Amino acid sequence: MGEKDIEEVGVRAGKGAKERTTGIRSVTEQNDVSFTGERLVVNREVKERYRDVYEEHMIRYELAASLASGLHVLDAACGTGYGAAMLRAAGASSVIGVDVDAASVERATVDYGADGISFLAGDVLALPFDDGSFDAVVSFETIEHVQSGSEWIRESARVLKEGGRFIVSTPNRALTNAANYYEEQPFNPHHRFEYRTAELVGELLQVYDLEALYGQNVYDDSQFAAMRWLRAANNLPADRMETLRVQSRGHSLVPLAELKSGEPMYVVAVCRKKRARG
Repeated sequence: MGEKDIEEVGVRAGKGAKERTTGIRSVTEQNDVSFTGERLVVNREVKERYRDVYEEHMIRYELAASLASGLHVLDAACGTGYGAAMLRAAGASSVIGVDVDAASVERATVDYGADGISFLAGDVLALPFDDGSFDAVVSFETIEHVQSGSEWIRESARVLKEGGRFIVSTPNRALTNAANYYEEQPFNPHHRFEYRTAELVGELLQVYDLEALYGQNVYDDSQFAAMRWLRAANNLPADRMETLRVQSRGHSLVPLAELKSGEPMYVVAVCRKKRARG
């Protein structure tokens, strides 16, 4: 599958979301588990009261699921396990979910453990697997929680086979914490840091080749107060021609090549582990 094909898969993952009530989204609801705002759970409360958050996560996993068929997959920071169940339902040969929270792993095992799906407690910076154990590693909204993003990227590459895929998402600091330097505590107290897009790409390119890069929840630059202030200070009109503005596409994944003078709230990357030279 080429880069253009993967981009089209990502775009399709966000289309028709309102009509999708069956298929890989039809995982067991955990209606007795409360959503704290940090680890998503799939239940009626989330679907009704936190629909935006639910859609964001579903669309990311639909992208990963579209690339998982026949693969041995690691779902890193799997939470209570709904994503691992989606990956297996999409045709992954096997899925192992790992999370640092033992209670979440226990619940994931009860609700989603099955043939080809297992869960265990563990630290993503020190995974209990041999080198080259997986065909793909999925890591959604994980990297900003660990002490060192670069260490997690290297560890993910270690457990991947040569040429294996790393599918990762993270908030974009340019939008979520625009006034922050990299080393400063983000507004979200659970995050250790947040990347800007270029910073994430720079880290990934140490061990991965990029196949596709998407934005999720996109905004035009003219919507940002800092940009409007700068343009006013330079005697430029604050507004932008409507035909040129980045238009909202809901929670769909938008190839970054299509964003000109715009920023996404989240960045999603599909990468391949670089092949050894020699």
